[in-house]
Amino acid sequence: MKKQDLNFENMAAKVSRISWEAILAGTLTALVVVSMLNLLGLGIGFSTIDPMTENDPLNGLGTGTLIWLGLSNLVALFVGGMVAGRMSGYPSKSDGGLHGFLSWALFALVSFFLITSAVGTMVNGLSSAVSGVFGNSQNDGVKVILDKA
Repeated sequence: MKKQDLNFENMAAKVSRISWEAILAGTLTALVVVSMLNLLGLGIGFSTIDPMTENDPLNGLGTGTLIWLGLSNLVALFVGGMVAGRMSGYPSKSDGGLHGFLSWALFALVSFFLITSAVGTMVNGLSSAVSGVFGNSQNDGVKVILDKA
């Protein structure tokens, strides 16, 4: 039997160093953590409002909301990046950091998609409401009724 030598130098170039499972796990973790922290912030915000006793209950609520959203996103991105880095399966810190960065990038893309979809839905609903109020179909009906009167 002939002994076969393996060339390990070229084998490292053929092995993919990206674990998409780790990146998806980090992204999903970040999305879940940011959702849970936003729900916690919503509950805390609602508990601070007392419209019966305060003159202006919404005063200063916007600043606190922006601070909470910023901090909760940073915490969620940290946790998601840490999960992606740990799950990458590579002992190198640079590989873990790259997995965390790719998890952050995918989180940003998904968040951008969700935000633009929500804004598009709100604009569509608003335009439908405006066209329903000021559309020609109701104006023609009102004109016919006024002409008959």
